[in-house]
Amino acid sequence: MNTQEIVSSIALTKLKGLSLLNARTLMDAMGSASEVFAHRKDIVSLIPDASERLVAAFAAVDDALKLAEEEMESVEQKKLRVLTLNDEDYPQRLRECEDAPLVLYCCGNANLNGRRIVSIVGTRKCSEYGREVCNNFIADLKRYYPDTLIVSGLAYGIDVCAHRAALECHTPTVAVMGQWYVNGGCAGSWVGHYLPFDAPTSSGRHGASAGRAVDGISPSHAN
Repeated sequence: MNTQEIVSSIALTKLKGLSLLNARTLMDAMGSASEVFAHRKDIVSLIPDASERLVAAFAAVDDALKLAEEEMESVEQKKLRVLTLNDEDYPQRLRECEDAPLVLYCCGNANLNGRRIVSIVGTRKCSEYGREVCNNFIADLKRYYPDTLIVSGLAYGIDVCAHRAALECHTPTVAVMGQWYVNGGCAGSWVGHYLPFDAPTSSGRHGASAGRAVDGISPSHAN
């Protein structure tokens, strides 16, 4: 774990006025979040059409770094794992998305770059037939492809059904959370974009980004 790169990556997410796409542009140009901060005075040369708001954002990096350091302390207290874009354990498929999150907070040891990964999502008000199909599908995956990782969002309905079925079959499973799950356990693994104190917004930002991660992590989907 490169602590400096993690802190720098988290700090980029705290800069007001810096969009995710601009953050990726800067990281691609400099090679890492740490290098972005090291060359923060050269933002205009890196992004010629940088807005005044973006330039002003980098004028207030101290506040962002302080928030990032506080978040890092929370990560260490909760014994979480943080994956940055440059981490070899970061989901390769998700990294290819131009709006992939700069950091992922993880609990558990699931391999997010496994050969077989299937995401299962569906209605929150599922029927008994829907549950049966979901359970049978995962049981068959366990029977024929036992190394398959099941990914879902831990929402009510099919999502929860998928996780429970995976656990009952002793199949690895990962819940991608819109907002971090505070009480992690040993039964499965969790991945989130935000820590508990980063409260959800009414715009649905957390849920939308979690759905994007579910899609990005897995090459196969069952809806």
